Parts: sequence; C-alpha cells; structure tokens
Amino acid sequence: MQLSAELCVPSVSVPSDGAPVWMLSHVRKGRLKRLLISMAVFFLFASAAIFSLALETHPLWGAYPHTPAQVTDRIVVHSSKSLSCQVWLRFDLNGTPYKTKVADPDPCSYLPSPGSQIDLVYDPKDLSGVMIAGRDSGIRMGAAMIVFACLLVVLPSLIVMIAFTRSYRNARKLAGTKPWREITAVVKALTTDTFPQSLLVEFQGSNGMGHECLIRYDAQKLPGFAPEAGSRIRLWLVTDGKGHAIVSVPECPGASDATITTPNSFELRTLGL
Repeated sequence: MQLSAELCVPSVSVPSDGAPVWMLSHVRKGRLKRLLISMAVFFLFASAAIFSLALETHPLWGAYPHTPAQVTDRIVVHSSKSLSCQVWLRFDLNGTPYKTKVADPDPCSYLPSPGSQIDLVYDPKDLSGVMIAGRDSGIRMGAAMIVFACLLVVLPSLIVMIAFTRSYRNARKLAGTKPWREITAVVKALTTDTFPQSLLVEFQGSNGMGHECLIRYDAQKLPGFAPEAGSRIRLWLVTDGKGHAIVSVPECPGASDATITTPNSFELRTLGL
C-alpha cells in the first residue's frame, strides 16, 4: 500500500464483503450530516445578513416619494453609548398638513435648523419620515455595521462549510472504490493533548527496512482506540498514495480523516515526540 510519495508498506485485505469504504454508514453519513448542517447554518446567516442589509438600505433604493418640508424642532436623544438627533418636520400633502420626525446619528448642529426648508423622503403607506434627502449617513453607518457583523458571523460559517465540503468530497473520491487494507505497526510515541492527535509509528517497509511515519487523526472519531507507546497496533486504511487517508481500527465503529507524513526532527520536537 502506498501511504505517501515516500512510504510504501505491506498490507493485507480486511475480511469483509469487499465493498468500498464509502458505502459504510459511519464513513459516509457523518460527513454528509456535518456538510448539510454547515450548509444550512451558512445559508441561514447569509440570508439574514442579506435581508438586514436590504432592509437597512431600502430608503436608498426603494423609490420613496419626496416632498418639501419645514423643520420645526431638533431634539438631542441620549443613549448609553452615543448621541443622536431627532428632527421634527411639517409638510403638506393635497392641502392636508402632517407632522413627522426623522432620526439621524449626526449631532443636531450638523442638521438643518428649525425654520429651514428641506426635501423630505417619506413612506406613502403611513406618511412617516424616512430621511432627509442627502442625509444618508445613518443608513450608511447601519449598513457598515451589518457588513462588519457579516465578517464576524457569515465568513466563519462559510469557511466551516467549505472545510466540510472538501472533507466530504475528498473522502468520497478517496474511498469511493477502495475497500479497507490493514497494516501492522509499532507505536513509537503519541500525543494526547493536541488536535489532531499525532501518532508516531514504525512499520516494516516493502524493502524489509523499518520506517517511521506520523499519522494525524481525530481521536474522538475512533472511540475505544487507545494506543500506548511500545504496543503493536492494526490499522485499517484507504489512501490516495499522497499522504491523505481514512483510518479506522478493527472492531471500531468510527473512522477519521488522517494525514500520513515522514516526520523530520523539527516536527518531532514541535510535537514533543
């Protein structure tokens, strides 16, 4: 079996019906479940972000009508973290006078003073004020905050979804046609306080010489597998021959993605091996 470009080890067939590893439920269904959940979470966050951004910027593209209006008052509104301004306005529609207000995050001194004539953008459904034409700083600030929230929430969910998509696709490609192969190795050292867990093993190569390799895997996916230094273990593998693999052990109900490399001294020191 070719583990990586540098490693080739003797292996034997696993007693089974010879079905591809991908057909095993614990290999396929867990990855599919994680993929579907990550996709649902991403699209939920993305939809919420798009809806919020559209709602916040609707006054800029919603084709609201305009009408002349007069400023009657300006009121400073105090909040726990900032100050904003409420501008009270009077306008006429079809000879009927109306009053409304527009909120703006800028200080009142930046806004039209009482008695000023302005161009009011209003909502025809309830004749409420939307904004003073040309004064869209509050809308832009709200949109900027939504975009910032997207970077904090939507972007990580996208990264997670891409990772699970790659895991599903790579596992399907790797194990779609191959059955398990078993190798025997001796555990030289291992780490239990890192993720993924690292297992340094030695095996007899095809040339009869001993070779070491470092296997990184998710220990939580292999319940009951607790190797000890100096012990001899049996591993079930499917590999692409380039250092990527799916690993399991006999009588274990799980399987984990794994990477297989030939370690150098720096890696071993870094891992404390």
